[in-house]
Amino acid sequence: MHNLRFLGVILAFCTPSFAFSSSGSAGCIPTPSKVSVCEGDVPFSYQGSEYKTHYQLFGDLESRFTPLVVLHGGPGLSYDYLLPFANLTEDYGIPVILYDQIGNGRSSHVPTAPVEFWTIKLFMDELSNLINYFNIQNDFSLAGHSWGTILGSEFVVQRQPKGLQHLILSDGLASNELWEESVGQLLSEFPDDVQHGFEVGLDDPPAFESAMAKFYAVHGIRLKTLPAAYLATIDWLFGPKADQTVAKLSGVITANWTIIDRIPQIKTKTLVINGKYDQSQDFVIGPFVEKLPNNEWVKFNNSSHMPFWEEPAAYLSKVGDFLTEDSISISGSVHVKIDTIV
Repeated sequence: MHNLRFLGVILAFCTPSFAFSSSGSAGCIPTPSKVSVCEGDVPFSYQGSEYKTHYQLFGDLESRFTPLVVLHGGPGLSYDYLLPFANLTEDYGIPVILYDQIGNGRSSHVPTAPVEFWTIKLFMDELSNLINYFNIQNDFSLAGHSWGTILGSEFVVQRQPKGLQHLILSDGLASNELWEESVGQLLSEFPDDVQHGFEVGLDDPPAFESAMAKFYAVHGIRLKTLPAAYLATIDWLFGPKADQTVAKLSGVITANWTIIDRIPQIKTKTLVINGKYDQSQDFVIGPFVEKLPNNEWVKFNNSSHMPFWEEPAAYLSKVGDFLTEDSISISGSVHVKIDTIV
């Protein structure tokens, strides 16, 4: 059931507290909070062809704090839903870079590329190119969400970036086998129409979108109102501008993926996050908690797959402190913290 691999990425969000531009034009714009926002395209050469990676940069890379690059879910989404991370710039002074991975959102679309084009290596090369473009390769942090934890953990293990200071693995997975087991368990509690919608997936977009909405109301985003940033990402997948190329190949890109045996190679200080109602149940992220030599685990009791929207104050506070309080040592130990917001 390859569609289950795609399940962990479609989410709902709230509107951020600041304005942002989605015009696609490069340049910096002021915001009501006086945090600068630069938007543009990074040239990306791959296999003899030229592409572009669209980004938004919040804050100043000359800040004394290490910049954070955030990896969106999918494969097949856009960065819109990750806009809460930009609040780290105003609250902590951390520069934040959001970007659309190739084939998605405002970045280059390649619908005619052969299946073999779409690999984890492609997305790692794009990430390396982005980091080098901003000249932050000697000092940066990574935060991956859902599929972004696959990309982030593979990048760390395979590339061993010397400048990486912190790694955040939010609502992710250590293997597809664990992910499918978790989603299968949760999905079995839903009516037949929801199970059918996920079985047909993007072969029947209306059925899948309907089923997804019902499932995610419990295990994706436990908010009653679907906010604008969520709808912006969903529109890239189901709306008039939709290109489902990458999403339809998500099962191919991540087929039989696992990092469990290689987790000890991640030496970077790491924050592992999930929610009580998350598709990323404890056993899905468990190998990271058990095998990472330098990690902290935080679980949010009033959240599912989107704690940065469901419990934003607690989530961003924890992430901000993790990224800026270098005096906190967690080497060689595991700390489990349950945050409950009433």
